[in-house]
Amino acid sequence: MINSIGERLERIADKLYKSNKSDFARAINKNPQNVYQYIRGDRAPGAEFLYQLTTIGVNVNWVLTGKGEMLTKDQKSSVAFDSIVKEESVAKLLTSITNRLNRVSFDQETKINVLKETLDRIDAEQNNYFIENEIKGQE
Repeated sequence: MINSIGERLERIADKLYKSNKSDFARAINKNPQNVYQYIRGDRAPGAEFLYQLTTIGVNVNWVLTGKGEMLTKDQKSSVAFDSIVKEESVAKLLTSITNRLNRVSFDQETKINVLKETLDRIDAEQNNYFIENEIKGQE
């Protein structure tokens, strides 16, 4: 069970930003150092910080009390939709890459490493795209 606000904030970073707390901080227009302080429990988040969490679809009641769902319904739908789109796109891309790799005489380990590196790049690009769209939506 998650007992503290800091642990719940860390869970948000894990779920929405693949544990990247700096990306999490940027998404809510906060200094990463301040977010780290909230996560460690060195500081208590104020009203403005909690408001910023709502802009990324976080249920503030859950952050404060641990009761209810982490994400609002809109955010859950968005995460689910992005997941489906991403999975289909990634599946097509990986199939294409695998077919190309099979035409080349790489050993199995090299092929797996190329696929892993490709997935890492896709994840990084997806995170950047999401953050850029969030920033544009807030302007």
